[in-house]
Amino acid sequence: MVPVFYFVLGLPIGLAVGTSKAVVAVITVWGGLNYLARGDASIRRAAILLVSMLPGSVAGAALVAYINARLIELLVGSFIVAYALNLARKTLASRGGKEGAEKGAGGAERRRPLLEVFVGLAAGLVAGLTGTGGGAILMPLLMGPLGMGVHEAAATSIVAISAGSVASGVVHVATGQVVYEVAVPWGLGALAGATLGPRIAARMRPRSLRLVISLVLLLAGARMLLG
Repeated sequence: MVPVFYFVLGLPIGLAVGTSKAVVAVITVWGGLNYLARGDASIRRAAILLVSMLPGSVAGAALVAYINARLIELLVGSFIVAYALNLARKTLASRGGKEGAEKGAGGAERRRPLLEVFVGLAAGLVAGLTGTGGGAILMPLLMGPLGMGVHEAAATSIVAISAGSVASGVVHVATGQVVYEVAVPWGLGALAGATLGPRIAARMRPRSLRLVISLVLLLAGARMLLG
């Protein structure tokens, strides 16, 4: 949304980012509630990820002054692009989408609390360093090291990043960096999308959803690489 607000609507970059963050908060909260209502998200895992992402985000934000954030973006963006391409390749190579129908690209699902904490810390650290919500890096980690199925990974990641998105949105509202004439109509559209999204995802075959996620991750990674 930031490119649209900045290049198309002509908002100053600060207002474009703040308005985008406010809309994203609406999307993640409403989408997360819908996923929870459908029982698609793992509440236990989402809670662990949420709690562990917070210190990671703080640490990342503090390290920005000492680490080249652009270098981090290039490294993370390269990882996300490579993961997206590999996920798409494996999905297209699978026969009829039966390859791990409800498992991530990493194989069987692993229930390891310490690993979940580490994943949350890593996602939060990247989010703090790059100024993103953390979702782009969280999805590969959920489907890879944790071996989550694609439906649960999508749902759990939305729930996990919702609190951080709200906090970020509140800060931008408090500092006057939100253009309500833009945020309100986009927010209403986002509500409709966040309502339909979980329903559409639930009806999609794991193979189709993996391809969609591959495309979304590819775009997110490319955006990081381009800056």
